[in-house]
Amino acid sequence: MQTVPKVRQSVHNGFCGLRRDCPRSNASVPKVRRVAHGDTRRQPAAGGGHARTTRLRPLGLRHCIAPARDLVAVLLAERPGRVLCQRIAVPLAVRGAHEGRDDFEVPLADLGGLAPEVGQAEVDVELEQVNPCRAFHEIQRTRGCGRTPRRARNTRYERSLRERSEHYDRRVAAIAFALASSLTWGVADFSGGLLTRRQPLAGVTVLSQAAGFTVLLAVLAAHGHVDTRALWIGVIGGIGGGAGLACFYAALARGTMSIVSPITACSAIVPLGLALGTGERPPVLALAGSAVALAGAVLASIEERTAGDAGRRDAIALAVGAALAIGCFVFFLGKAASHSSALSALVGARIGSLTLLVGWATATSATVRVAPRASLAIGLVGLADVTANALFALASQRGLLAVVSVLGSLFPIVTVLLAHIVLLERITGIQRLGVAVALAGVAVVSAA
Repeated sequence: MQTVPKVRQSVHNGFCGLRRDCPRSNASVPKVRRVAHGDTRRQPAAGGGHARTTRLRPLGLRHCIAPARDLVAVLLAERPGRVLCQRIAVPLAVRGAHEGRDDFEVPLADLGGLAPEVGQAEVDVELEQVNPCRAFHEIQRTRGCGRTPRRARNTRYERSLRERSEHYDRRVAAIAFALASSLTWGVADFSGGLLTRRQPLAGVTVLSQAAGFTVLLAVLAAHGHVDTRALWIGVIGGIGGGAGLACFYAALARGTMSIVSPITACSAIVPLGLALGTGERPPVLALAGSAVALAGAVLASIEERTAGDAGRRDAIALAVGAALAIGCFVFFLGKAASHSSALSALVGARIGSLTLLVGWATATSATVRVAPRASLAIGLVGLADVTANALFALASQRGLLAVVSVLGSLFPIVTVLLAHIVLLERITGIQRLGVAVALAGVAVVSAA
């Protein structure tokens, strides 16, 4: 005599599942239906009563005749009428996790996969109505319905660990790229400042930007894709970057690096404020650190204003202008890189800065001719600058702009250390305090 496979629909903890060859219980068997081999038509499913979930468990999917995820998917998609349906509570299952529950009409269950698994041309299927409370004890060790095994129950926890690990990796990568950009910017700014003391300012800025632009064009030719939106946003930022670079080098040519660099470090306040205005919400500690950095910049410039040296006063004014312009450059570059192509943003920024610097040199009849022996050094400065920009763009894609912009502004630490080591520069006590306070403020913002 042919054995009739039994398919039980269990409703427990808010989930619907189907399996065959369940142990018989005292529950009634409402009807027997005949399913042909390969039949994919939906058959009426017996309701299991009204059961609400009280424990949050992931959805088991193995060893199911009609996987619970399919039943829930049909339930959410069609929500049929009351004909041949029973009203039960089914959770909204997304990616196998429980997110909520609601009352829906039970649809027609897809039992077409039963006959091919049994391997018979024609089989009878018993739809057995099961008490949810009773089903919990009978099928708690079976995958696909009722209580899921320990491995399946741990899926959500493992997924949570994986997501937290990925978030941590992105945060660490953003910090690493931002710090690497600040290190590279510090070396480039120190070297460029030294060159501007011996070579024309226009020649150093224009040629260094042109060298970096050549490298970007070569990379773009190999990449073969340009994002127009990122390109134009980069152009806007590049105009500020070119102005800030010219002001910064001019300030370094007139004042000491230990004074100019900490003032320029306050450029991080500009993207921080703009990011706050556009919807980012950095921690309160970051705002406090910005105020501390600004106070340190004021302390670092007090002695310069009282010294009566017009050249040094000009250096402070140029450093403030460089901070504002570089801050705008950092904000627009970060915005363009975080929402679209970083390469297109870098190319656009270089186009904007190079256009501004060439126009400024032409309008002022400034000479761009430099000594042949300095050409290689200027080219290396441009390469270091574009590398720092690329590292910052990568950091912007992985972290908050309000945070990475401040981490990228740590380049004055490198500049000050190189100035003390190479040039043996000395600063007064109040200036030391101002430099320390400014750098401490930048560090506080970075740690926020």
